[in-house]
Amino acid sequence: MLKLMRAARALAGWEQSDLAKASGVSIATVRKIEQGAVGTRTGTAARIIAAFERAGLQLIPEGPDGGAGVRWREREMNEELREFCALENKIKGWFIYNLGREDNEELHDMIKRLSFELLDPGDQASLERLLAKWDLSKLPPPLVTDLEKLARMEEYIAIERWTEMEAQQRMAIKASEEDDEHEDREED
Repeated sequence: MLKLMRAARALAGWEQSDLAKASGVSIATVRKIEQGAVGTRTGTAARIIAAFERAGLQLIPEGPDGGAGVRWREREMNEELREFCALENKIKGWFIYNLGREDNEELHDMIKRLSFELLDPGDQASLERLLAKWDLSKLPPPLVTDLEKLARMEEYIAIERWTEMEAQQRMAIKASEEDDEHEDREED
């Protein structure tokens, strides 16, 4: 299953560092596994697979019906998240094609910081410092629009997921309290 890591990261739009953060393993471990290291601990593999599953991906093992692969779990990958990943990849493509940037952690960080700075600029000098830091001149208006949209979408998705997590936590607490009440009644 770990042979699918690069494909799963690409589909999720993740860098190696994103996978490391999501799974709780080191970037060095992610790199070693992707380079074909053998002897990966079961717990490490389980944490990586769980991170992909939380992101809405399904890792499909090789079987009699076909080869191994990765796909979005339809019920977990909503249209907003799919649109967000497509827009992020479009923006990455612009920087790679037009400016010769490499698809790496620095590019991911640059896009994220620029998008949020454009959405809520604070002051023009701050934006100009960012542009100068990455040796960027004036950005084309369609790219600026896409970067602003990306930031709005990321905020919306984060709020939506936070709300879902809070609801799940409340349900878990309620279920635990009900279990405790049931145990108390059985003891009496």
